[in-house]
Amino acid sequence: MSSNNNSAGVPTVVSFPVELPSGGFLYTDETLKKGILNVRRMTVAEEELLGAQKDSDRIVVLDTIIKRCLIEKIPYDQLLVTDKLYILFALRQCSYGNEYKMTVKCDECATQFSHSLEFFSSFKIRALTEDDAKEGEPYTVTLPLSKAKVDFRMLRVADEDLVTKYGKRQMQRSAKGIGDPTYSYRLALHIVNVNGEALDVTKRLEFVKSLIGKDSAVFKNAVEEKQSGVRIDLEIECPSCGAVLKKLLQFNEEFFRPSSSAPEQ
Repeated sequence: MSSNNNSAGVPTVVSFPVELPSGGFLYTDETLKKGILNVRRMTVAEEELLGAQKDSDRIVVLDTIIKRCLIEKIPYDQLLVTDKLYILFALRQCSYGNEYKMTVKCDECATQFSHSLEFFSSFKIRALTEDDAKEGEPYTVTLPLSKAKVDFRMLRVADEDLVTKYGKRQMQRSAKGIGDPTYSYRLALHIVNVNGEALDVTKRLEFVKSLIGKDSAVFKNAVEEKQSGVRIDLEIECPSCGAVLKKLLQFNEEFFRPSSSAPEQ
């Protein structure tokens, strides 16, 4: 889809529909329940915001950019984190084109090479179905060792903000910088009830930290199985030795500042 220029030479705003992977099934807001939002392309006004140095600042910047480029007014804090990521990808695609390049180093032969991805064909995407909608949140899993019955939900943008604030507090308390202080906290935010009892976040965090490995794995797998959205884990073949590498998508400068853009769609 192309845009036209007005008499002053300024491109008119063209909207691009984004079908949310959640299908809108997990929302109460009427606009979000439709499962489709519209975005406009990014402009230099948004690119000016991309100079943030800290990871926490980048999250705020990306949220600001997404909110600016959304056509509809929505309760942004209620947006699923997975839908937010999908919107971010769609915004990158319509603003700069399909191709995205990342540098990969082979784990087997140590060859370093450039790998090209295509939005969205290079990614696995899970969309929620009517069956997911019928089951609805909270979902339930019974852990094999503790026999605990855990009700859980998917994370929203508001939860992402809580994770960021928690991470900052933990880093200020400990100068060691060992591990990811938000790992357990993020899992705790998924929990709604344990054995039918509603717990505050401190108790949920204690529960998560006490999980034995097998229970932890079952819980995390249950969350992943119900989660919609685009997956950023990739399988990439090394052009030198043919090894199939498992890599995560790199959010490098090419994401919003590509060296070249694909032809306009």
